[in-house]
Amino acid sequence: MRALLYKVIWLPVLVLVTAGIGGYIKREDQMLAYMEKKYKEPFTMVGSYGGQIGKDYVMVRVKSTSRPTEQALVRVIYDKKGNVYQDNYLGFLLKDEIEALVQREAEMIYGECKVFYKVPHLVFPTSFGIDMSGEEFLQHPESMVQVFIYVKEGIEDSRNNLEKFRKQLYEKGYRIKGVVSYPSGKEAYEEMSAGKISRDGFAGYTAAEEAVFAMDENGKFRYVKWKGDD
Repeated sequence: MRALLYKVIWLPVLVLVTAGIGGYIKREDQMLAYMEKKYKEPFTMVGSYGGQIGKDYVMVRVKSTSRPTEQALVRVIYDKKGNVYQDNYLGFLLKDEIEALVQREAEMIYGECKVFYKVPHLVFPTSFGIDMSGEEFLQHPESMVQVFIYVKEGIEDSRNNLEKFRKQLYEKGYRIKGVVSYPSGKEAYEEMSAGKISRDGFAGYTAAEEAVFAMDENGKFRYVKWKGDD
């Protein structure tokens, strides 16, 4: 009798668990299919992305065959009218172009410098297609472009140059945020590379002068904070 009772209790539970696993696998396949259709190349699943409890969406990490060291985010939002898929892979595809465009503008103000674009841990609007150019990307406020600029020389004009840089970006229609930093020495500047970038800049890096800034939709500074300012 007890054995029969266990079967009665566990059978529906097993069915629900199996259905849940099957649904998750199907959902992953759909997300991979979306990426492959959009970008015309194969993708593989890396794993889930945290912070989704209680949300009406699922977000995962994937990687492409052409960029196996980069992990892009894909999100599916559940909607009564149909699921909505979004991703941030376009940021990886445009990374070199974005850096080159910002570098060109920065060098006009700062001279020799290094520019690194950081792909955000957020997805882009569905309107961001594979044919979007780096110029259009930089001009779109929802791109959330964040750059790290490391300037070799000219620290004495740092504050004036940042304002000049803002005006130049405004004329180009670029809407960005990021950091303009003056390394504490020539050796520190020479060591700068994309491979060292982390969430807070470069690990072990110290700046002689540095400004964190963000532009608003009108091309003005939303905020500017210099090193040492309260």
